Amino acid sequence: MSTTRIAVPEMKPLVVTARNAQGHPRGEYRAEYSPALARDSDGRIIVNVTRDQAREIAMAAGYRLSTATEEQKLSEKGYEDEAFNDTFARNDQKKYFWNWTDTGLLKPKGEKEDYTMKKNGRTYWKRIVTEGGEKVGEVWVPEGNGRVIREWSVFGLPTETVDEKEHKDGTETHFYFNRDLDEIAVLRGRRWGDRENCFGLNAYCGPAYSDPFGGFRPVRGSLPKYELVAH
Repeated sequence: MSTTRIAVPEMKPLVVTARNAQGHPRGEYRAEYSPALARDSDGRIIVNVTRDQAREIAMAAGYRLSTATEEQKLSEKGYEDEAFNDTFARNDQKKYFWNWTDTGLLKPKGEKEDYTMKKNGRTYWKRIVTEGGEKVGEVWVPEGNGRVIREWSVFGLPTETVDEKEHKDGTETHFYFNRDLDEIAVLRGRRWGDRENCFGLNAYCGPAYSDPFGGFRPVRGSLPKYELVAH
């Protein structure tokens, strides 16, 4: 896997503004991103890689994977932006692809196996957030099952989801979450089903998962810094 080479992509600037949500301040930072998913020297999207393999390939070429925050920021441009040509099959293959992010979720240690909170009749699960394999904070993850994201954490993960009936006109982001996994590698793609112009934010598989339609987006620049939060 380490022999895979990334074709030098076109890189574009990305500015992620400062934000403080749920006690996790993050300053503004800048990076560069590839509008296309990583391709090999033959122009083929690099697929069938686990999250860690994708990370290794990117690092060997001087890049890293995008974070969930960066994918959220890009999604503000709309699903028709070139950053999502591979996501929505606007590529030479006319096929849909999803991509790994470098954001992950871990079950807290020392807590009961299913650490939950009830709020306004909805259930939330406490999880530790990682970026680049390092712990950066915590988030209360809301219910998934394709629910629509209404509020976002500083990590590009949802803090509030609503029922499908509250779907607004146009593009929304739908959330999927497997609360049973000890470790989750977050990925981004399109929402499958009857709303094909929507995004899917998927926290339902481990880092060892791979798929013939799963790739990654090269990003250049340091990961964001968060204020250290005491636990």
